[in-house]
Amino acid sequence: MFTSSMKRRDFLKRSALTGAAIGLGGSLPFVTLSRASAAGDEAELKIQIDWLVSNSQVGDVVAVQKKFYEEQGLKVTIIPGGPNSQTAPSVLSGQALLGEFSGLGQAMVASGNGLPVQVFACGYQTSPFGFISMPKSPIRKPQDMIGKKIAIQPTGRFVMDLIFMKNKIDPASVTVINAGSDVTPLLAGQVDCVTMFITNANALATLGPDYVTMTQHDAGVPSYANAYFSSKETIQKHHSIITRFLNATAKGWAWTHDNPEEAAGILAKAYPNLDAAQEKATMNKIMQVAFNADTKADGWGTISPERVAEMIELYKAGKRFDKIVPKVEDVVTFDFLKATAAARPKFG
Repeated sequence: MFTSSMKRRDFLKRSALTGAAIGLGGSLPFVTLSRASAAGDEAELKIQIDWLVSNSQVGDVVAVQKKFYEEQGLKVTIIPGGPNSQTAPSVLSGQALLGEFSGLGQAMVASGNGLPVQVFACGYQTSPFGFISMPKSPIRKPQDMIGKKIAIQPTGRFVMDLIFMKNKIDPASVTVINAGSDVTPLLAGQVDCVTMFITNANALATLGPDYVTMTQHDAGVPSYANAYFSSKETIQKHHSIITRFLNATAKGWAWTHDNPEEAAGILAKAYPNLDAAQEKATMNKIMQVAFNADTKADGWGTISPERVAEMIELYKAGKRFDKIVPKVEDVVTFDFLKATAAARPKFG
């Protein structure tokens, strides 16, 4: 899965080409409407996510299985992505009404490259991308990285570069090697740190309970993750449907907050490739990134304009924008957060 700060040049090139091919407007039906329901026109819609369905979508899956979407007159299908998924083109072409980026940074870079997409909510208040080490050689703060050997996915290298820049660390003081999310080098003592999502239940289960975590948030790099988005055209045409979608999704996450172990069981039953016991053990981390002081004040899914502006400036300093530097309103629409304020749970 890609973090909110990961550079995806190939994704952007493919997205731009696909966007140009379809005129960035979408020639296919954006949504199928059928009979009227209590919540309005009944709608069948697809949401294209950036990666395989995982615990990141637990609240969404609960909303499907508990029929919260149906209560809103919606029939929702979650379309999984993968290593080569093209989330924005799927939405821009009309193959899916909505999409979910792994991180808000992807939407920022897409907007900076002229793609007409906007985020309307973020399921995670911070990216779960983390630096995992062991107590014998811990990395708890950025300065602890100095002199260490760190294995990182190539797509996550920009996160590290931002941490270096933000904390004035000389990159030459850290040994970096490219690797996947395999913890074997860490267990074997070949590296001092590996990087992965702190919600990666399967990988972290092999480390035992004593591993040390530093997220990019801990390192002073602002982020949002699980960014729900659509095309600007769809946002204009289907305001009611997106509002109802967000109402139901928020209810799914509220139920998950109150029933985390049951929610993990629902997720594993719906997607048998996931291990129920491991998912249950990871739900506390899911809750930590989904709910914080901001959600206690403004509700699940909230987005701070100030933090988005800070992220844009940081990305600008890191030379992430090839064409234009987007404005906050280019990247995020706050209309749906306002429209669903009463429905989104205020947990912290």
